[in-house]
Amino acid sequence: SLSIVEEDLTPTQIYAQLREKMIPPSQQLSDLLTQIHHPPNLNSIDRAYATRRKNACGALKILSAKECNRLKICWTTGVLDAISSMLEDVDADIYDIFAKSANTEGRNRIVATLLNLSVNKKNRMLICNSPGVLQAMKKVILYDEGESRQGCCTVLMYLSKTPETRPFIVASPGLVEALSRVIEVPKPFPVVTDKKKKVYRNRYLKKFRAGSSSFDTGTVDSGDEEGSETDGEEEDGDTRSFVSTESSHSGSSNDSDNSDGHSVEEEDDCTFHTEATRTTNSTHQTKSTRGTLSIGTKSTTAKSAKTKSTIKSGKSMKSDIRSKASSVKKEVNENKVVEVEYDADPNRFLHGARLSTFACFLCLVKHKDNAFNLARCDFLIQALIEVSNKHTSPSHARAISLLAHLTRHPKNCHHLVFKYKTLLPALRNATGSFDGEARKYSLYALQNLSIDKSCRTPIGHTAKMIWSLTDRCKCAETEEEVVAAIATLQNLSDEPANLIQFTIVKDCVSTIITLSRGKPGEPMDLTAFMAKNTIVTLSHWFRKIATCGSERIGAKGNMKRIAKPGAPLELHGAVLQPTQYNQWA
Repeated sequence: SLSIVEEDLTPTQIYAQLREKMIPPSQQLSDLLTQIHHPPNLNSIDRAYATRRKNACGALKILSAKECNRLKICWTTGVLDAISSMLEDVDADIYDIFAKSANTEGRNRIVATLLNLSVNKKNRMLICNSPGVLQAMKKVILYDEGESRQGCCTVLMYLSKTPETRPFIVASPGLVEALSRVIEVPKPFPVVTDKKKKVYRNRYLKKFRAGSSSFDTGTVDSGDEEGSETDGEEEDGDTRSFVSTESSHSGSSNDSDNSDGHSVEEEDDCTFHTEATRTTNSTHQTKSTRGTLSIGTKSTTAKSAKTKSTIKSGKSMKSDIRSKASSVKKEVNENKVVEVEYDADPNRFLHGARLSTFACFLCLVKHKDNAFNLARCDFLIQALIEVSNKHTSPSHARAISLLAHLTRHPKNCHHLVFKYKTLLPALRNATGSFDGEARKYSLYALQNLSIDKSCRTPIGHTAKMIWSLTDRCKCAETEEEVVAAIATLQNLSDEPANLIQFTIVKDCVSTIITLSRGKPGEPMDLTAFMAKNTIVTLSHWFRKIATCGSERIGAKGNMKRIAKPGAPLELHGAVLQPTQYNQWA
């Protein structure tokens, strides 16, 4: 059996000591490892090499399937190096489909081999300290989404069961973050709706644009044009609407110098006239109207009135077109955000990888130093908080359990409460979860966090926190929940800033008093003792408020003292003396 390696040694020094006990491979095993190991001068993986490599990995997997061979194979020189070399090629650029498929199958087989070797406890220390093995598994977890990722997570779960290997797993660069990405909640993604809208196209737009520049040279003779309906396509969320235009009819004037030709031009929302063009047209129409009025003919006056009415109708049409175009753009640009269910992913290997990852973290967090280091991994804490809010998922209770174990380290309490603002609301919501384990561990976490004096005020002032703890005291299903809830209230009552929070919550004080009485006919248990302690602490702060100014005011000596100098005043001293209102003797 191997002796326990000292903790202050580096992995390189540990591996140097373990390497002295390793045995050289046989000729057949050496040839097998040569096929698996990636030679440094090989630039690309072709179909023939990938197939030979896959077969060699399958042979090594069959050899490691027997329990009697696992110890000997793992302690053979070159086996773990070949395994890490195969895992490193997970992100290799392979353009041949058959070669890529063979490389994936070979990786699955070598991961199964590593899993067989990690089952033996005597192999775990060597696997964790062999150069490149943990980093190769990290790459597989990041780049593979199939069976190999699940296998590597299971290997890490077995490795974390040995207390001596836990610090090396946490200290491996990027490995904890890679595992955190396995259990993270998928981000919601936007869905762009593809709805075709009917738009109106102006077939004579160019004609009217050409006519608008020849007001003074002649008239534009055109009838009422009808717009044709066409189906427009939406590109990149933007829709261009085209509209039909109407032009006014006007005849030639008796005065050749003042022509009465007017045309009103309606364009789509993207090509409306600028303010300067509209000003020019309105000025021209005003001059033409004045020329018509000077002649004084009835027909010209009627034509001018018709022109004005056409202009007004054109303005109203323009506003309608703008409103329709804006509504169409709003419907097109409106994207629906779809949240992915945590346990609805069709990849079955992902769910197995998550189970192994949670089991691995539960083993790692039980080491004190690991709990301190894991609490400083931002990606892990964010992932655990997000998963803890998925109350319908079985992983919800596992995430709450991990958070509760992280609070066991005293130096983590202040860090978790003040850095992650969503932690306390998540723990508060978990106290009302349908899962009994989630409720219990959420109360344990709050109990540990309330030990830190700096955390009592944020916990007590979290919305509905005191109410949730009171509800657990009244409606708890197990004795452990009641003890954890009343212990948290006892810790929070030692902070004077939480006094008002206790008094404004309905049935809070009455529930504590009920628990302090204990069970009839039985001796006082721990729950009743902590409830009484909570009442005493609250009454201490109430009395402190009542007598807070007695010493300061009594020091002035301007009022009658009860006894010797420095004694509390009668006005501020708490005495059991009834008072009356004008009562006759």
